[in-house]
Amino acid sequence: MLKRPFNLFFLLVFCLAAHAFAEVPLSSVSISKQTEQVNVASAMLFYEDTTSNQSIDEIRALAGNKWTAIPDSNPNFGFTDSTIWLYFSVTNEGDQPLPLVAHIDYALLDNVEFFSVSPTGNGTSSKGADTSTDDETAIHDYYTVGDKKPYNSRPIDFPTFAIPFSLNAYEQKEIFISIKTQGALQVPISLWQQAAFQQKAQDTSFLYGFFLGALLIMSAYYLCLSIIVRQKTYLLYSVYIICMVGVHSSLDGYAYKWLWPYATSWNQISAITFISIGIVSAIYFTRALLPLPSNGPLNNFTRIVGLIAIASATLTFFLPYQFAAQLNALMTVVVMSSVFVTCLAMLKRSPRIAQLFCWSWGAYFAGIIVKSLTKVGVLPSTLATEYGGNIGAMIGVVIIALALAEQINTERRKREAAKQEAINNLKRFEALYENALEGIFSLSDEGQLLEANPALLKIIGLESVEQFNGNWLMFEGYRFSQPVLRCLLQALASNKYIRDQEYQMTNSAGESIWVSISARAVHEQNGKRIEGTLIDISERKAIEQKLQHMAEHDPLTGFFNRRAFEQRTSELLSKVQSNEETGCILYLDLDQFKIVNDLCGHSAGDLLLQNLSKRLQEEVDNLGEHFFLARLGGDEFGILLSKTQLSNGLNVAERVRETVEQFLFLWEGKRYSVGVSVGLVELLPYHHSVEQVLVMADTACYMAKDLGRNRVHVFIESDQDMQFRQLEMQWVNTIKEALEKDRFFLVKQNIAARNNTHNKTEVVEEKYHYEILIRLMNGNGNLCSPGQFLPAAERYNLMPNIDRWVINAYFAWLQAHPEHMENLDCASINLSTDSIGDVFFAQFLIDAFSKYQIPAEKICFEITEGMAIVHLDNTQAFIKRFRDLGCRFALDDFGTGFSSYAYLKDLNVDYLKIDGVFVNNICNDNVSAAMVKSIHEVAKAIGIETIAEFVEDQSTLDKLTHIGIDHFQGYYVHKPVSLESNAENLKSNSP
Repeated sequence: MLKRPFNLFFLLVFCLAAHAFAEVPLSSVSISKQTEQVNVASAMLFYEDTTSNQSIDEIRALAGNKWTAIPDSNPNFGFTDSTIWLYFSVTNEGDQPLPLVAHIDYALLDNVEFFSVSPTGNGTSSKGADTSTDDETAIHDYYTVGDKKPYNSRPIDFPTFAIPFSLNAYEQKEIFISIKTQGALQVPISLWQQAAFQQKAQDTSFLYGFFLGALLIMSAYYLCLSIIVRQKTYLLYSVYIICMVGVHSSLDGYAYKWLWPYATSWNQISAITFISIGIVSAIYFTRALLPLPSNGPLNNFTRIVGLIAIASATLTFFLPYQFAAQLNALMTVVVMSSVFVTCLAMLKRSPRIAQLFCWSWGAYFAGIIVKSLTKVGVLPSTLATEYGGNIGAMIGVVIIALALAEQINTERRKREAAKQEAINNLKRFEALYENALEGIFSLSDEGQLLEANPALLKIIGLESVEQFNGNWLMFEGYRFSQPVLRCLLQALASNKYIRDQEYQMTNSAGESIWVSISARAVHEQNGKRIEGTLIDISERKAIEQKLQHMAEHDPLTGFFNRRAFEQRTSELLSKVQSNEETGCILYLDLDQFKIVNDLCGHSAGDLLLQNLSKRLQEEVDNLGEHFFLARLGGDEFGILLSKTQLSNGLNVAERVRETVEQFLFLWEGKRYSVGVSVGLVELLPYHHSVEQVLVMADTACYMAKDLGRNRVHVFIESDQDMQFRQLEMQWVNTIKEALEKDRFFLVKQNIAARNNTHNKTEVVEEKYHYEILIRLMNGNGNLCSPGQFLPAAERYNLMPNIDRWVINAYFAWLQAHPEHMENLDCASINLSTDSIGDVFFAQFLIDAFSKYQIPAEKICFEITEGMAIVHLDNTQAFIKRFRDLGCRFALDDFGTGFSSYAYLKDLNVDYLKIDGVFVNNICNDNVSAAMVKSIHEVAKAIGIETIAEFVEDQSTLDKLTHIGIDHFQGYYVHKPVSLESNAENLKSNSP
C-alpha cells in the first residue's frame, strides 16, 4: 500500500520547480575530512531492471549507454514493478581513512541492497559484509535492508536507512544500490561522516520525540475533555491528532523504531490506515466544529464527502497495493480540499472559527510544501525546512485548539443569551398566566391544588389556592360530581391527556356551569402531577342547547321536527335490522285542515295545530314512554312506536285517530272538527333505509285518504311497494334514455349581490354569477322538473352519470363562448353524495378542467348540508383537493339541522345557502328571522358569505337586506333561463 501518499501529491505540485536546476555533469563524488555531508543525486546514474533478477556482476558489466542520469537530480521513480539500480562513485580526497554513512532519507522502501565495489578489484570486505573472491568484482561492503525486515536487523539504529562503509586515504569506490518496493520509489540519498550523522540522529530523535509527545498530550487532553463534557467535537479532534501522529511517525519511520519494531506486516499498512481514518475524522470534525446550515447545500456537500471518505477508507483495505495507494492519495487531496473550501465558505457565517480553521490548514499545507521543496533541492536542507511538515502540523494543531476555544466561548455566549431569553420568556409567561381569561391549574396526583391563576380561582369560587381543601367534591364553590370526577381521572389515566373535554360543575345551591378542560399527566422525579386549563363555556352551552332545541323542534307545536324524527327512526331501524327490537311508524295527515285554514285564516290554522298537538301529546304520553311524536311539516305528523309489533301498532293508530276525531276547535263562536288519515308501516329487518320506510308510510297515508279519509291503512308490501318500485323504475328508464339521447338541458338562475339590491329594478350584476340547473324533456316532449326524476336518480345511483353530463355540457358551452367566460365571476354547480364518494369522479373533474381549459376559480360546487355532514371525511378531502386548484364551494340547504353549527368550522366553504324553509316565512315568523340572522352572523364570523334561496317577493328581499345577507336567489330576483340566452337575458331582473 502507499508508503507516503502526501509526497506523491506535493512532488507533482512542485515538479516545475525542479526544472530550475541547471544540469550538472556526472562525476565522481568527492569527500574529505572537512566535509560533513554531501548530496549525491546529481552524480548518480540509474538502470531499470524490468526482470528484477539481474546480479551485481551483470549490472556492473552493463555498457555505459545503459545507464541514465537522474532526471532533474530528483531520484523519484513513482510506482514501478521493476528493480531500480543506482550507481555513483565516491573518492576520498584526504590522506586519512573516512568512516562514512550512506543515508537514504525515506523510510518506506521494501528491499534495499547496498554494494561498495573497488574499481581495481583488490579491495577487502568491510565488517559484517559479504566478500566476493572474484577479482573483477571485489565487493567491499554489502548490506540488505528494508521495512519488510525486522527493525533490529539494520546496521545503524535510525528510522530511515543508514548504511555504513569506509574509504581509505585517496581511495575510490563504486556504489551500487538495488531497490525494489511496492510503493512510491524515491531515493533521497546523501553521504555523511559517521560522527556528523550520529549527532544528526541524536538531534532528530530528540526533536521528533518532542513533536510526537506534544501531539499525544494534546490528543489525550481532548479525549478526556470529550469524556467529561460529552462533546463529540473533542473526540473527533483527538482521533484526528492520533491519526496525524500515526501518519507522520509511520512515514518518517519513527513508529517502526519505537512502537512496532517487529510488526513488519502492520508497518506496511500503518501509514494508509492512519491516513484513511484521518481524512474521515477530518471531514466529520469540520462538520462538528463549523456551524453549517442544517439544510443548506454546504451541509449536504460535506455529508456526501464524508460518506465518500468512509467508502474509500473501507475500500483501501481490499484493493491491491498500488491501487490502494493511489486511491488514498486522491482522497487525501479531495477531502483536504473540501475541508478548505468549506472553511472559506463559512467565513461569512462564522468568521472567527472559520478564519482560525483556514490558518490551521494553511500552516499544515505550508509545512508539507516546505518539506517537499527541500526534498527536491529547491530549498536548502536546514532543521526548519527538513521538519517543515512537522512544524506545520504542530502549528495547525495549536490554531485549531484556539478554534475550539472560540467555539467554547461562542457556546457560552449562546447559553448566556438563551438564559436571558428564558428569563424574559418566564416573565412574559408569568404575565400571561396572571392575566389569562382561561383558568390554569396544576394538581398533585393526590388531587391537591398546587397552582392556580386568578381566572381559575374565580371560576371555581375560591379566593386563594390555600382555601382549597383537597376535595373537589366538598369545597365551597362550583365542584364536580363524583361520576364526572371519576370519568375525568380515568380519561387522564388511560390517555395521559384530555383535550377540550366538557363537564358540568355545580355548587351547594344547585347552580351549575359548564367547563371545558384540557389537561395532561406530567411525570416528575418527585411524583406525578396534572396540569391543564379550564374554561367557563356556560354561555356557549346555553346558546348551543337553544340552537339544538330549535334545530330539532317545530317552533309552532314544540314537537320534534322531521330531522329529529328521521334520526330516531334510523336508530330504531338499525336495531330492527339486527333483530334487537320491533317497531312501527304512524304517518298522520289531517283531513279537512285546509278548509279551516281557508275559512278562518292562517292564525286559526296555527292555533288549531297547537291545541291539537297538546291533545296528541297527552294521548302519546298515556300510551307509554316508548313512543316518539313529531311534526313532519304542515298538517303532517309522525309517531314512532318502539317495542311495538303490527297488531299493537294498529291499536295505537286507532286510538290516535279517535283522539283527533273527538277533537273540537272553537273559533269565533264556531266549532270545527278534523279527521286524520293514518298510514301504518311495521319496521322489518329487510327495510334498508329511513327514506324507504317514510315513503311507504306516506303511501299508506295517501291510500287512507283515497279510501275515504279518517281511517288507518297498513302498508302492504305485495301491492303498494310493487307499484312504487314500478314507478321508480319508469323514472330510471327515462333518465337512462335521456342520458343516451341527450334529452337533458341546462338553465341558469342569477345570484344577486346585496349592494346591488336596494330595490327590485337595480338587481344587476357587473359580472355573471349564477347557478346551473338541470331540466329533462321526456320522449313525449313534456318538461320534467328535477323534483320528479332526481329522487329516483339518487336512489338508483344514477347521480354520478348526471353530474358528469352537467360538467361536460356546461364546460363545453363555456369553451365555445370565451367572451362569456371572460365576464364570468362564478357559476355554481350542484354535486351529489354519490359523486363525492366516487373515487373516479375527482379525476374526471380534473381532466375536464384541463380538457376544456376552464379556470377553476370561476366554478363553485354546491354540496347539500346533509351530505356534507354524513360523509364528512369524504367531503373534507374533496373540498381540500379542489380548493387547492382554485374552486369555490357552497353548502346548500343550510340551517335545517344543529349539526350545521357543530361541523361548519370543519368545512372550508365560501358560501352558505340558507334553506328556503326559513326564507319563505321570514316576514311573519320571528323564529325564522332569528335563525336566518344567527346563520348569517355565524357565517360572517367564520368568513363565509351567505346566499338566501327562495326570495319570492319584495318584502322578503327587504328583510334579508336588513339582516345583511350577502346574496339573493329566487324567482323574484331572477327566473331560470336557458343556457343559450344572451347576456342581456342573463342580467335581466324581470320576475
